[in-house]
Amino acid sequence: MLVGCAKQSSLALYAFNEKSNNKAFVITSDDGWGFSTAQVSTELAIMGAFYECEKKNPISLCELEKVNTKYIFSKEEKDKWKNQYKNEKNNYIFFDGNVSHKDFKQKEAERKAKLANNKDWKIIKARDEFRGTNFSYIEGNKIKPSIPLRFPYNNLTAQMLIYCNDYSGDVRLFFSTDPNLIEGKFTSYESRMYWVEARLDNKFERIYAEIKNDKRNSLIISGKYGIQNYKDVMFQIKHYAGTTNYSFNLSNFPETCD
Repeated sequence: MLVGCAKQSSLALYAFNEKSNNKAFVITSDDGWGFSTAQVSTELAIMGAFYECEKKNPISLCELEKVNTKYIFSKEEKDKWKNQYKNEKNNYIFFDGNVSHKDFKQKEAERKAKLANNKDWKIIKARDEFRGTNFSYIEGNKIKPSIPLRFPYNNLTAQMLIYCNDYSGDVRLFFSTDPNLIEGKFTSYESRMYWVEARLDNKFERIYAEIKNDKRNSLIISGKYGIQNYKDVMFQIKHYAGTTNYSFNLSNFPETCD
C-alpha cells in the first residue's frame, strides 16, 4: 500500500504506525510526507515512501524518518537511501500500491546465488521446540581477536549474529566463552552496560552495548547505530585479560533473510 499527501504528517505517521511491516515513512520540513507499507522488503518500502513524497514535494526536501518501528537519526543512512532513490528509481516499478524491481527475477536469482557462495555470512533457520515457533538469524564467521589475549582467554572467538524480523536492529556479538569484560556498570535490569569503541568504515564512535545476566556470552549492541549498514566494522573491547580488536567484513552482508 502507498499513500502520499502534502500536509498533516503527524496524522499520517499515526496511520503509518498501525500498518503492516516492511514499511517506511518519509517527511519534509514543511509537513509534507509519503509512506509505503506491506512491501516485500524494507528496501522496496523505502523506495515507495520517497516516490510518494516526491509526488507533491521536491525530492530535495524529502527525508527518511522511520523504517518499521525504528526512527532513522543517522544523516549517513538518510542520505544513502535518498541517493539510492534518486539514482535508481527508474529500476523500480511503482504500480497500484506495490513496489518491485524491474528485473526482479534476474535480481532474485543473483541474490540467491550470491547467498549460496557467501563465505562470511549464513542464514540459519531454527526452531524453538518449547514455544513451537520457527525463527531465522544471520550468522557470521567466528573471529579471533587481532591482539591475542592472555590465558585462559587465548582461544576466545567472537561471532556476529542478527535475528531476522527483529525490528530493534540489535546486533549480538556471541563469544565462545564468558568474555569477562571490564569497566561495565550495572543497570536497573540486572544487566551490565558497556561503552565500546567502534570504527564504522572510516568513522569512529563510542557505542552502547550490554550483557544480560542470563546470557553472559552475548554482548548486545544497540540497533540505533545501524551496524549492518556499514562495510568494514571493528570493535575495540576491554577484557579482564587485555584490550583487543574484533574486525568484521559486512561488504557481503545478506540483504534479506529469505
